[in-house]
Amino acid sequence: MSGKYLELYTKYIKGHLNVNGVLLQPLGFDHNQLMVFEVTNPNDVSYSYVALSGFVIESMELFQKLLGSERDVRQPRFQSPNDDESLYINEELLTKIKNYLKTITTLKVGSHEIHIKPVKVEIEITKDEGLLIRNYVKPLKTFLYTQNRGRGESEIEFTVERYQSFQKQSKYDETEYSYPLIDEILEGEIALVDNEWMVEYVKTEFIGF
Repeated sequence: MSGKYLELYTKYIKGHLNVNGVLLQPLGFDHNQLMVFEVTNPNDVSYSYVALSGFVIESMELFQKLLGSERDVRQPRFQSPNDDESLYINEELLTKIKNYLKTITTLKVGSHEIHIKPVKVEIEITKDEGLLIRNYVKPLKTFLYTQNRGRGESEIEFTVERYQSFQKQSKYDETEYSYPLIDEILEGEIALVDNEWMVEYVKTEFIGF
């Protein structure tokens, strides 16, 4: 059954799936009966296995309906030239992200303000299948605004703790308020983060203080 299913499905997708330039070719089934796809990336597109899985599952569900089959659609398995390349960010996109984050030199929450210096950026897929951009920064100076005294310098540790409390309230609000253009930078990168069901967000990580 697996061999015939593979043959029909491969014919249905005309040899491969094309996800924004990332090509997924079905190879067969592994010992757990998960369909295995070879990932090729001729156009150097940013991608994540999580986003690619969504497109594969959608395709297989449509194929199942065509067959009139009630067979469960399971998560696919991928293999690429590099054994562990479940997340790939091309140099162009990575540069855009880093350059944008470098423009963020001040963070604000309520009456608190933090002046920061960018240190490094790390990108990962979270357990709940979101794209997380960790922006590591060094706090340089912090300020507090009061009605009576106006703007005055405050203790760095205290102000960072206030900002971290804000982060804990919602992991997505920080992106909206502090990094509003990140969605625009990632727009159209559907092989990396599919906004039909995935989210991207930035988290500030304070170091060196």
